[in-house]
Amino acid sequence: MTGAALHLVACVASHGWGHLSQTIPIVAALRARRPTLRTTVRTGLPAGLVRARFAAAGLPEPAIEADDTEFGFAMRDALTIDDDASLARYRALHAGRDEHLAAARDALRALRPDAVLANVGWLPIAAAASLGVPAFGVCSLNWADLLEARYPTRADVAAIVAWMRDAYRRADALFALEPGLPFD
Repeated sequence: MTGAALHLVACVASHGWGHLSQTIPIVAALRARRPTLRTTVRTGLPAGLVRARFAAAGLPEPAIEADDTEFGFAMRDALTIDDDASLARYRALHAGRDEHLAAARDALRALRPDAVLANVGWLPIAAAASLGVPAFGVCSLNWADLLEARYPTRADVAAIVAWMRDAYRRADALFALEPGLPFD
């Protein structure tokens, strides 16, 4: 099936390279069905890395937009979470949630996507849903569950997690990759 060119915006977490590695085969499978698919990647990952991974998979170079709102956890090194920095970033996102949602909505509106694929950001899902654009989440985890598990007794984190879950519920579908953590 070829059909008209569709525009996919893939919003990829910048917390390590795994989110990009999970997203590439999905884009490749979609392109196999829709060879004219155009892809824009919104991420905080280096543009050169994104281009190289797409090229290694035999995919055309995507348009790339810098977006670091979906960071997962701030890390001190490859194995150590910086709890203070992580909590500060999540608190700032939550405190400015209306502005962050408006910015995500404006970015998507400007890109005019036919669909949004989020690995695994809640803001792009909520923004796409508010615009009536189909939004899909995909990952082996989700940030709401991880944040709640990391800080189970913090009331401020509970409010952030509730906000994230509300956004995730707005997805047209959430795909849990395996192996991975279970989630609804």
